[in-house]
Amino acid sequence: MLLEAVLVTQKIKLNRVRTQVGLTQQKLADVAHVSKRVIARAEGGRYISQLTAWAILNALNMEREKHKLLPLDYEQLDWKVKGDGI
Repeated sequence: MLLEAVLVTQKIKLNRVRTQVGLTQQKLADVAHVSKRVIARAEGGRYISQLTAWAILNALNMEREKHKLLPLDYEQLDWKVKGDGI
């Protein structure tokens, strides 16, 4: 799929990945066991914790698997994570 090839070569916006699998902010928050506010903060370029980032990534990858999409790596997402040294 062409979109998959593009996703591998550049940082991906969290909201793009979320909407690609048909999730609302609230549904992603529910699956990741975080608040909707945390998802909004992450999508808005605000810092989130590493633990939260991993929870969101795991939730997204579970949904991607349901859609027969390849899983994403932590480094592929365009987000600000506390403690990443970025």
